[in-house]
Amino acid sequence: MLKRKIYADLLAWKEKRRKEGLKKCLLLKGARQVGKTYTVQEFGKNEYDSLISIDFFLQPALKDIFAGELSPQEIYKRITGNIPAARLIPGNTLLFLDEIQCCGNARTALKFLAEDLRYDVIASGSLLGLAYGEDVGEGVEEPASIPVGYETQFTMYSLDFEEFLWAYGYPEETVNGLSEYMERDIQIPESMHETYENIFREYMVVGGMPEAVADFSESKDFGRVFDIQKNIIAEYQDDISKHAKGKEK
Repeated sequence: MLKRKIYADLLAWKEKRRKEGLKKCLLLKGARQVGKTYTVQEFGKNEYDSLISIDFFLQPALKDIFAGELSPQEIYKRITGNIPAARLIPGNTLLFLDEIQCCGNARTALKFLAEDLRYDVIASGSLLGLAYGEDVGEGVEEPASIPVGYETQFTMYSLDFEEFLWAYGYPEETVNGLSEYMERDIQIPESMHETYENIFREYMVVGGMPEAVADFSESKDFGRVFDIQKNIIAEYQDDISKHAKGKEK
């Protein structure tokens, strides 16, 4: 499920790269299952002629692209050598580095890739909030240098109630109209209040995880939602067991 608000942020970042020569890559942080990968891939497909996507968790061999010299020229040369289908179109290519916490050199390389305005680079990761050093866990690589000043960072969260209404099928104009009542501190008509109160109660049960919201918007089946929620919690618990230390487990 597409996160409209983050998508708008991505568009604004791209515009700054084009119009202002912004020398920053975009780093998208957030918990697992909030829709980071899906949103960036849709953004790349819709807004660029070429999308090159590397998932360092699923494709660990591609970490070799960032071994050795980290100049943009060498990195892009290795990309085309390792990914035959990759097309590098100046001004119209997005390089997406997913699960970047698994490749420390790729995080370091963002500094140099940011300065190359021919191609845009977005990185994302689910474990970027972990402290490095003694807290680093399985599969997380410490970068030699954090690219301070060369990243525009956004944190992606689960869907809020406004996005839940969009997923429910309410048009943007209707949702904006509801927001105006709140912004202007005007009492909402009773009929509208009852409708949205019932939907808000459903939101409180379903939550904002995209998979659960997408399923519920189609099935209206709380039982299916509970199963999805249990699976997500189980995956979070697996992550905790991998990265927690000692008694924290």
